[in-house]
Amino acid sequence: MVLYLFLIATAVSDAVRGRAHEGRKKAVLALLRFLLLLLFLFFLRSVAWGYIAWNGRWPDRIVHSLFLEETMVLLGVLLNRGLRFSKRETGENAGRWTAGWSVDIFACQLILIVLSLFFLPGQVRSITAESGRRDPLDAQYTELLTFCAAHPDAFYFLDVYSTVDDSEKMFSDYPVAAYRGGI
Repeated sequence: MVLYLFLIATAVSDAVRGRAHEGRKKAVLALLRFLLLLLFLFFLRSVAWGYIAWNGRWPDRIVHSLFLEETMVLLGVLLNRGLRFSKRETGENAGRWTAGWSVDIFACQLILIVLSLFFLPGQVRSITAESGRRDPLDAQYTELLTFCAAHPDAFYFLDVYSTVDDSEKMFSDYPVAAYRGGI
């Protein structure tokens, strides 16, 4: 939500600055167009989150991916809005396009970095706790794999949900070179 608020703030800031340069009507139309696009993006993410809420399950492998995807899209939009192109009117580079960064976008990015640093210690504690929670599960799973290896004459079915929390590297026996060459 912070990213959405930053994007709205930068759009309003652009509209206020644009009034002086381009005219009020053009600046307001650009603001409305951007807000409609942002609303459409919010609608699309809400559909995905609504589907997860409807099913009543919030698996980490899905939820974290959605958070990461949404964050990357919004950061990309923020970076895109921050890049300013202008045509030089005078000097030896007259007529050439130059690029620069908007001060308000730079301020938003700086605020995001500082906010992220505040959340970092809590995330480290969370990852450490999750790793500790998985250790007993890994021990049970290793015991199951040892049993299966000791009885190779039988075929074993494993329920996906009972093995989801295991941290086994599934393809650790395969050489990395095989992935690069395309099997």
